Amino acid sequence: MDFVFTKLPYFTFGVFIIGLIWRLIRFFGKGIQSHPIFPYAKISTFKRVSTYLSQILLFTPIFRSDRTLWTISWAFHLSLALILAGHIRMFAGIKINEKLAFLLGSFFGLIFLISMLILLLRRFGEAKVISTTEDYLVLLLLISIAVSGLLMRFSGHHYNLTAYILSIVSFSPITPRYDSLLLIHFLLAQILIAYLPYGKLFHSVGAFVTSYLPLRWQNA
Repeated sequence: MDFVFTKLPYFTFGVFIIGLIWRLIRFFGKGIQSHPIFPYAKISTFKRVSTYLSQILLFTPIFRSDRTLWTISWAFHLSLALILAGHIRMFAGIKINEKLAFLLGSFFGLIFLISMLILLLRRFGEAKVISTTEDYLVLLLLISIAVSGLLMRFSGHHYNLTAYILSIVSFSPITPRYDSLLLIHFLLAQILIAYLPYGKLFHSVGAFVTSYLPLRWQNA
């Protein structure tokens, strides 16, 4: 299974970049009118920026319409952002207190998992009529990544992947010391990365371009 660590990352990155370029070309080449989040009214720059940031970072439209969904969505996105930051810190070899890192990683990992489980249950309930097969599969993939990551965290094993990441970047890949949990987690993460430009999760990029996110990015 060394292939997953030494060869597959380059294939995953290539699929991601090709998909990103393809999606952007289709997006900008469709000729669909773009409706920027900034309002057209003559208001101050500060007001425009604050409106933009409130919609992107605080999900104010969802907050106004569905407070429960807003709470779940915000917890999901916040925990995801902090988990990604934690992974970057680990890969970069930035040292912080190990107990603090464990507590924060475990806490936000659990929040991430719980929020996704609630979103999955919602897909089987009130949102079933608008849910697609992709919606369920993406949530199941994210849940699998979260579960494998938490199992790694509570397994008592220590994973030092800084040297491994550097070897990938320098195109001289080495196989890290791994167990079945790391293998599964890393494989699932690569599947997610390769999928990103081709599915609905690409709204994380579209959010910075247009206010009609689902329609334009999903159709692109």
